[in-house]
Amino acid sequence: MPQLLAYYYKCHKVQLLAAWQELCQTDLPLDRQLTGLYDALLGAWHTQIQWAMQVFRNPHEVVTVLLIQTLGALVPSLPICLSASVERAGPELELVKLLELYDATAHFAKGLEMALLPHADEQNLVKVVELVDAVYGPYRPYQLKYGDMEERNLLIQISAVPLERGEVIDCVQELSHSVNKLFGLASAAIDRCIKFTNGLGTCGLLTALKSLFAKYVSDFTSTLHSIRKKYRLDDIPLNSLFQEDWAAFQNSIRIIATCGELLRQCGDFEQQLANRILSTAGKYLSESYSPRSLTGFQDSILTDKKSSARNPWQEYNYLQKDSPAEYGSLMEILYTLKEKGSSNHNLLSASRAALTRLNQQAHQLAFDSVFLRIKQQLLLISKMD
Repeated sequence: MPQLLAYYYKCHKVQLLAAWQELCQTDLPLDRQLTGLYDALLGAWHTQIQWAMQVFRNPHEVVTVLLIQTLGALVPSLPICLSASVERAGPELELVKLLELYDATAHFAKGLEMALLPHADEQNLVKVVELVDAVYGPYRPYQLKYGDMEERNLLIQISAVPLERGEVIDCVQELSHSVNKLFGLASAAIDRCIKFTNGLGTCGLLTALKSLFAKYVSDFTSTLHSIRKKYRLDDIPLNSLFQEDWAAFQNSIRIIATCGELLRQCGDFEQQLANRILSTAGKYLSESYSPRSLTGFQDSILTDKKSSARNPWQEYNYLQKDSPAEYGSLMEILYTLKEKGSSNHNLLSASRAALTRLNQQAHQLAFDSVFLRIKQQLLLISKMD
């Protein structure tokens, strides 16, 4: 029987590997090549399981191992293909490209999960876990550095949002339009984190979001300084005649309204962020977990292993093994959200504080646009006396 099994693996693996090499010779983009490979593997599962049931005592394990061996023997390997594709995409599109490829892989994984589900009691769960790892494993290096990629992506995109214009009225309009653009970028980042890391990349996401808001606040502040210069609020000639600038005051009020909208949307976004993190990654938090408790952390690992035994496809966890420190930080975040409630959080407290300071600067601009000139006139009157 071992000889038959070895011969079986050799014959069918050769066919699948040849199909992959044939796909690689085409001009199809990598996502289409992956889809072709995955279709062949899923087709092999369905056809081979019927044959294996007639020959082997453990047919599901046999066919599972066939897929594991095939995925591990591909030439060129999937990690090499992913690396080349991401490199060609460049920094601006690397995350978009990865998500495009990951879509094909996730669709295949779902198909396999559905194929194996009716026979869950007959599976060798150790081998199923190996299969899950073989399917998702090529993406692990990218998932581990998701935060860095997301940060680069967001900074590139926010840099393309103009705030400074030649005329003040145009600056004010751009500031107003930028609010929805900012939170659109932030919301899209949550979607990518959930899609690509299943919430395990939350720590990297938070770092990327903080960088996004810091860049935006910096650009907004620079624009406010530019507006002050255009109105010469910090350089009013001592002997200038008093002249009301109603337009300056009106524009300042519009900027205050923009800052108010920023703060409102920031609160809504932070709530959305907390809810989605907890609903997606909350499954990794065990009931026995306690922050800064080694026992609780070990218990959570055991619980996760039990969860993996129930459904390895749903409980795939690359972070726990490969980056335990980041995993520990994620558990603390989830624990805090769960214990204090998702509405009581400080996920973006520094960003919220920075937006509050922007609001104060906008109020100061409005005040100065009116009262600095009045103050200047009062000083002139006092000198005349």
